[in-house]
Amino acid sequence: MRTTLQRLALHTLLLPAVALAQASSRSPARPRVVAVKSSSLAPYASFLAGFTSEARADVTELTLEERPTEAARVFKSLAAQKPALVLALGPLAVEAQERVGGVLEGAEGKVDGLLMVADKTVGNASVVQALIAFSASRKVPLVALTASQVKEGATLALAPAPLALGQQAGRLANRIVHEKVDPGALAVARPEGLDLSFNLTAAKKSGPSCDVALEVLRFAARRDFAVKVYE
Repeated sequence: MRTTLQRLALHTLLLPAVALAQASSRSPARPRVVAVKSSSLAPYASFLAGFTSEARADVTELTLEERPTEAARVFKSLAAQKPALVLALGPLAVEAQERVGGVLEGAEGKVDGLLMVADKTVGNASVVQALIAFSASRKVPLVALTASQVKEGATLALAPAPLALGQQAGRLANRIVHEKVDPGALAVARPEGLDLSFNLTAAKKSGPSCDVALEVLRFAARRDFAVKVYE
């Protein structure tokens, strides 16, 4: 019987390219779910812990090797195996952008703060370091995407909590596998849990601009967001 893989995208800021895919119209009593990771990162581990706690399935993990053709080979093999669901976590790789330095030089004296966006331009370690260096030297706050970037020197980040995101994905997986809901009929869901990461040293270096960062900290406290503080 031919099987058509259907994909359901789940939007995130800390974890890009999270997808759920229905792989078979028939599911056993305890369906098999394969989680494919592009790397072994701590947020992915937290996400999968949450997913496994909610999904009524046996979850197997695979980590892709960093080869251009690896993803295509693995997913082709999974299609033949016909698991009930395939969970894909993370992009395979991104290339450095050499234009960042020139852009930052042109922005000097014209910006009150920097905001990272979730695309491949800022998904590169060298780009993140350039933004952090610019933020520190020009004394402007940098709103990042992840706790690790804040630990490296960005001012703050408000990002989906990996564990809560995994639990949310597990509940969506149950609807697809057990309730036979068409993935295409499910709306893109907002993350249900958020974590705030805050760098006290970076905020202090931002001078008067750190007032905005402190307001974000108060906002998180009023809404009971988990807060991580770095110095």
